[in-house]
Amino acid sequence: MTNTLLRQVMCLHRQYWKDRDEDNISDREIFVVNLCPSVKHGVPTSPDAIQNRQLILLFMTV
Repeated sequence: MTNTLLRQVMCLHRQYWKDRDEDNISDREIFVVNLCPSVKHGVPTSPDAIQNRQLILLFMTV
């Protein structure tokens, strides 16, 4: 068992190709992205900014 999801994905990918008796294991490209917005100070005043803030809060709780 692994301690991180990324390590688990890498191990399962390697195991998948080894089970197929393939000598050439394909490479994987893994990108890590920060989806949380940076800290914003103050209360938004424009309608677009208010709607954006609501969407950010909605998706952060999912």
